Amino acid sequence: MCGLPIFEYHHMTPWHKARKHVESDITLLCDNDHRRAGAGLLPEQQVHAANAKPNNVSGGMTGTERLYFSGPAVLVHFATVAISSSNEAAINEQVLLTICGLPIISCKFDNGNLLITATFYDENNRVLLQILDNELTFAVDAWDVQFVKNRLTISDAARVTRLQFEFVPPSQLGIIEARLQYNGIKVAIDSKCITVTGPYGTHSSSPYLNVSDCAFPVLVAIGPVLPHVKAAVHLPIGAEGRSDQRRADSGK
Repeated sequence: MCGLPIFEYHHMTPWHKARKHVESDITLLCDNDHRRAGAGLLPEQQVHAANAKPNNVSGGMTGTERLYFSGPAVLVHFATVAISSSNEAAINEQVLLTICGLPIISCKFDNGNLLITATFYDENNRVLLQILDNELTFAVDAWDVQFVKNRLTISDAARVTRLQFEFVPPSQLGIIEARLQYNGIKVAIDSKCITVTGPYGTHSSSPYLNVSDCAFPVLVAIGPVLPHVKAAVHLPIGAEGRSDQRRADSGK
């Protein structure tokens, strides 16, 4: 009804009357509206009307959910990589991670407070999930979305996890698992390694990196980057069929 992206299953016919699960009788409500409906504060007629014309479907993306990041520093971790930045760095707005030249996660500090922006795309280069200045939204056609405690999981119709995040406010964001595609290049991230499948085959790497407070516009770049982009750490896919790790500050 309200468009919030975090929701719960709700029986439009009250459970004490229905006493069974019928797909056509189940809708989605945010936790506040679910509580109101269960308490009789939200009329059944309004719930049925909203179910017939869902708020989110018309826009393609859900409404926003506030993420309570704040403070002078941020830590993003995925696979064996940890990236951190703070308002003490020489640059106020920084891209923490790019994949195939696309900015994936960035941060800025507004009057000393942390604002995170992140965009993840599907195989058609459409936005699957986005965080814009600490406000979360995701595509309404994602097959299954679960938010359990502080962990968000987006899965496809085959029950394969596409994205899994762990939010640890006020300053940490973890990418637990990701299966993404950017302009024909597939990127998979799990707890142990980063796997990129592209023109030269499939290549995996487990770089143990701890990148922090570098005065670079980009901290970590995976895959191809634009010629003018300078990254503190670049993980390119070599034409020889291996994954090379290069640090801009070492020149290797």
